[in-house]
Amino acid sequence: MEQDVPEQAVERQYTPAPGEPQFTPRAVLLGALTGAVVGCANIYVGLKIGWSFGASIIAAVLSYATAAGVGRRLSVLETNIAQTAGAAAGSMAGAAGLLSVIPAMQLLDQQITWPTLVLWALAVSFLGVFFAVPLRRQFIE
Repeated sequence: MEQDVPEQAVERQYTPAPGEPQFTPRAVLLGALTGAVVGCANIYVGLKIGWSFGASIIAAVLSYATAAGVGRRLSVLETNIAQTAGAAAGSMAGAAGLLSVIPAMQLLDQQITWPTLVLWALAVSFLGVFFAVPLRRQFIE
């Protein structure tokens, strides 16, 4: 049984203009810088109160505001790339265990060196990136 959907209720999909910038170095750079700031804030807040926050909207607003502040606004799709990169980098603190397991081990006098932490973060990043692709169909589509 098919229902008629009013025209106002139909969502419109964004269609980029021809030649509109999308995946640019400045979008990735702004996303990485925003992610670094949000990641540091997430670690600080997470260790102080035990919670972390989603970085998606913060990354989008900070990236767009930074680009607009220097006089070069991002396009919609560049903002999306910066938001995605910033949110991924900003949530890395919680995903890597820097808000739970690693500090708990430090409190139990288990010394963890910087190279070990970097190796751990790279391993978690690798797993996140390479398992996201095969799991996309099951979780998103």
